[in-house]
Amino acid sequence: MSRSPFSQRGLSIIELMIALLLCTLLILGVTQVYIDNKRTFLSQHDQNDTQDGSRFALFSIQQLLLKTGYKTLAQDSREIAFPYLAAANGCQAFAAGQSVRPTANGLGVCIRYQRRITTETDCLGNTIATSNAIVTRLERVAATNELQCSAQGAAAQTLVSDVANIAFTYGIDTNDDRLAEAFVTTPAADAWPVSVRVSLLQRSSNNGTAIGQQSYFFPLSSTAATTATDTRLYNSAQTTVTLRNIAQ
Repeated sequence: MSRSPFSQRGLSIIELMIALLLCTLLILGVTQVYIDNKRTFLSQHDQNDTQDGSRFALFSIQQLLLKTGYKTLAQDSREIAFPYLAAANGCQAFAAGQSVRPTANGLGVCIRYQRRITTETDCLGNTIATSNAIVTRLERVAATNELQCSAQGAAAQTLVSDVANIAFTYGIDTNDDRLAEAFVTTPAADAWPVSVRVSLLQRSSNNGTAIGQQSYFFPLSSTAATTATDTRLYNSAQTTVTLRNIAQ
């Protein structure tokens, strides 16, 4: 019985090149999908962090401002509860009866209030041990983009990071109706603000998250948009807080 000859045939150079090309295209496609998914995840994560940071910052500021001018003894006059206080610890001088002033550098706000209960704590978590009015300073540190709080003369601590900008404007009562008729950036030394408007610009912690340079309005009442110099995400927010212990 004769056997038929058996021949072997390998891949040609052209077939091998086509196979390598298909593999390369497949790898590039999978890599691109991975990069796009990672970029989307980071963008959504940074967007959520930016919005959460903005909400927390405004909430913290609001809670502090609501304490402005609180008196433990309602029968005391403002002048008794809040006597004259010289400028110190980054705050401007307080006239007798005043309980809210811009910081010395204009990047924050200083308030005075008395404790409500003996176990009350300040913005740093320290117990307010005195029945006298305490001073709390809230301001943005431009060098580090941090919102910091200081109370009772203690060293400031960071409340929120990545605060790109912040602005405080003060609602002034000009006709004794306890409503703000005008908002000013720098109130006069004898002015009595009844509300504070806070404009906050929060940014993402990572650069390169946004697709291109974002445009935003800061403050929100601005009619001209600002274009960012980087590719971070930005969130502009604003709130107005009535100083209920003064406007009553």
